[in-house]
Amino acid sequence: MGSITSFLYSDQDFFSSGKLQPNAGSKRTSEDALRVLVVDDDMRIADTTVEVLLTAGFDARAAYTGESALQIAANFRPDCLLSDVVMSGMNGVDLAMAFRKLLPESRVVLMTGQAGMSDVLDDAERDGLTFELLSKPIRPRMLIEHLRKRPER
Repeated sequence: MGSITSFLYSDQDFFSSGKLQPNAGSKRTSEDALRVLVVDDDMRIADTTVEVLLTAGFDARAAYTGESALQIAANFRPDCLLSDVVMSGMNGVDLAMAFRKLLPESRVVLMTGQAGMSDVLDDAERDGLTFELLSKPIRPRMLIEHLRKRPER
């Protein structure tokens, strides 16, 4: 797993160093763990992100396409959608818009390594949609802290 972790995340020794610990102040039972749906068309990134979140005490599931994410969301009812923006097929912004229709109270966090995606996000904002945005590479501790914070509404 170490080689995948170093490829995906900037904290290369994240798993082996013991840095990944559940937040003692916000331990949750499995029934009330924050549910996160992770969507990325790169299966390694989606699966590794889910592993990071599970280890930190979240209830996380992976999807590899926007279409499958919507199907999973209908049953899983995630508190948060964490999606890559640039994906083949349905992109992350289109997914986020469809997801908001399905679960309007859920949080949407988009991840991108593409600086040019700001135009797509600006278009969505003009349509009245705002999303949280994280830049890749994702630092696991920062991701966990970001998801644990209450979003401003």
